Amino acid sequence: MSKNLICRSKSKMCKDEEGSVIILVAVLMVVFLGMAALVVDLGADYVYKAKMQTACDTASRAAASALPDTTKATELAKYYMKENGFTDTRNVQVEFKDSNSKVQVYLKEERKTTFARALGIKSNKISTVAVAGKNGISQPKGFKYAIFYGSESGTLNLGGTYDIVGSVHSNGAIYTNPGSGKVDAFECNKGTGSSWFGNIKISRINANGVTEYGTISYDWSTNPATRYVTFNSNGKTEKYKLDEFANENAPVEEMPTYLGDNIDKLIYKPYIPNNCDIVATTADELSGNMGTDKSILFKPTSGSVYLHVPMNISRTLRIDTRSVSGELKLQDDKEGSVINGDIIISGNPNVSTQLYFGSKTIINGDIYCDGNFKIGGYFEVNGNIYCEKTLTMADVPGSTIKGKFVFGEKVVINNDMKIDGAIVSNGDIDISGGKVSVGSGDDDSLTLYSRHGNINPGQANGDYHGLMFAPEGNIELCANMEVYGSIIANTFSGNPATMVIRPLDREVDYETNSKNGSAGGTIRLLK
Repeated sequence: MSKNLICRSKSKMCKDEEGSVIILVAVLMVVFLGMAALVVDLGADYVYKAKMQTACDTASRAAASALPDTTKATELAKYYMKENGFTDTRNVQVEFKDSNSKVQVYLKEERKTTFARALGIKSNKISTVAVAGKNGISQPKGFKYAIFYGSESGTLNLGGTYDIVGSVHSNGAIYTNPGSGKVDAFECNKGTGSSWFGNIKISRINANGVTEYGTISYDWSTNPATRYVTFNSNGKTEKYKLDEFANENAPVEEMPTYLGDNIDKLIYKPYIPNNCDIVATTADELSGNMGTDKSILFKPTSGSVYLHVPMNISRTLRIDTRSVSGELKLQDDKEGSVINGDIIISGNPNVSTQLYFGSKTIINGDIYCDGNFKIGGYFEVNGNIYCEKTLTMADVPGSTIKGKFVFGEKVVINNDMKIDGAIVSNGDIDISGGKVSVGSGDDDSLTLYSRHGNINPGQANGDYHGLMFAPEGNIELCANMEVYGSIIANTFSGNPATMVIRPLDREVDYETNSKNGSAGGTIRLLK
């Protein structure tokens, strides 16, 4: 074979190889484009769908609060979809089920693709749906400790007389020196103070399934292994090591997250209408429009407004505070006032607004204020209260609130009230001026939740069913307390004369990420 022929053969082989590489690259480019479509387009759609689902969840829960009023529920659903960034409510479908006891919010959108266009896919259709009911979504989660002390540096002090059906846990130390005490078990991370006296009773369930209490006995000068719990059962004495009931080296437990980042699932701003049917600027104009089946926009220009007729309103009362400086007091001193709609106070968040009712007034709706707000006199609110700043309630004992929540940046209660729902605050909850108890219904509950502040619960009574929860603050244990639920805080102070704690015995309106199991009762997300 000649040299020229060999060179021509090699040249042909090189060209063939170059052609093969080009074909391979072209095929791989299609593959890479497909992968890019999956990674970029589908990934973006996944994130966007999560946002859609959150919006539907929030909107459905807010709408459910208005049921069976389907008109208001629809308004709330679309309002919260807009608040979550979905301004085109033409894509939102609101439907009602089970005799208007449930609301379904459905969102469907078509999103244009980027890389997937190379594969002939120009758009993807995404849809999400959420259903919420008046009776909420069942989530049977709870918390196993009756008392939980979160601080690792402090000491949980238990004194007075206590009767606790449940366990007590401290991430720090425990010091107990009661007049008498009953408890299921103690746990602490930093040990116990030297005051485990024989008047402390530890429970167990005997062979017959009956709860009985044993007495702690010990000699602190000897080895801890000699500390015992003695039970006298069926005519015989049984001794068990104390560390079976009192763990002085328990691990540190994480603070549970009741509500927490999910607070917006329970707490929401009422719908604020842009327009109302009637506009009033004076007390006479407002009084003259009482009893009409219309919404009213009241635009006061002075700080004190006195009404001498019953405040009877069949729809929303919106109070525009933009023309008021400092303080607005709206006083209704007539008996028989009924407001069958929301009270919306907004416009100037620097205004402190006070509503004072001289005789019992019934409000069948929500209350919202963007400044400081005080509601006084004798009232019954069958709805929620949302205050952007300090909320102060009750100058006259006996008022009631029956809704899902009472919310304020700070909450102050100055007299005795009955509440069904949760009192939630970013700051302090101060009930030192009175006491708050659960409503009279068998399903009523009461939760006190301070996200970043302290709780002074005043004086609880035997009808208290729910939680006291201050994950970053202090709870004052005061007066005589009887609680069905848990008391959870970073620290505690005070020394109640008598404290009785029982497991949660009914449904309440919060969820938890706690890994610590349930102490009884049922936790649900919303009513």
